[in-house]
Amino acid sequence: MSRSFQFAVLFLAALLLTPPSMAGQYLTGRLLVAGDDMRDSRFADTVILILEHDANGALGVVLNRVIGSGTFGKLIAGLGIKPQTVNEAALADPIDLHQGGPVGPNVVIVVHSSDYRGDGSENLGDGVAWTRDPDVLESVAAGQGPEDYMVFFAYSGWRSGQLEAEFNRGSWLDADADASIIFNTPTGDLYDAVVGTAGLSM
Repeated sequence: MSRSFQFAVLFLAALLLTPPSMAGQYLTGRLLVAGDDMRDSRFADTVILILEHDANGALGVVLNRVIGSGTFGKLIAGLGIKPQTVNEAALADPIDLHQGGPVGPNVVIVVHSSDYRGDGSENLGDGVAWTRDPDVLESVAAGQGPEDYMVFFAYSGWRSGQLEAEFNRGSWLDADADASIIFNTPTGDLYDAVVGTAGLSM
């Protein structure tokens, strides 16, 4: 067997033995659900919406970790937001507060339906957008905000290449994200609902 042929055989074998990977794809706008090989207990049984993912790293929020509840009025008062226009019904609306992850506990992120178009909002597709701009909360207080929204304190972050490595070893599966599953699925049911549709991106 020639040396060049041996090299070709070894190269082909290496390709066949390489585990499934993301193949350079990014996961912005998709859901991640913790897999069987999740090694970080902070993310066990979590569902994460990926807000940003590129060569520099990734940013997302945990959708199914509620840390408190109250009225919207109490939320914005606690954040020091004093809207000029107020809708009393909007202030009285009950709201769950979510812990988006272990990073940046003072960061507030709002995931909202794309019927609202604020200057700072980033559209993820399928009726979902997100922002760090507090103007969205003032709009909600005035009764002019998005139809659906979720408020997160802190976020989940990955450095360059970290999410890809976790994904390829089976820590995460990914699934489609849309407004219905994000905003209409009860928090306690979300993990099982997403697991049923999750699969590896190739």
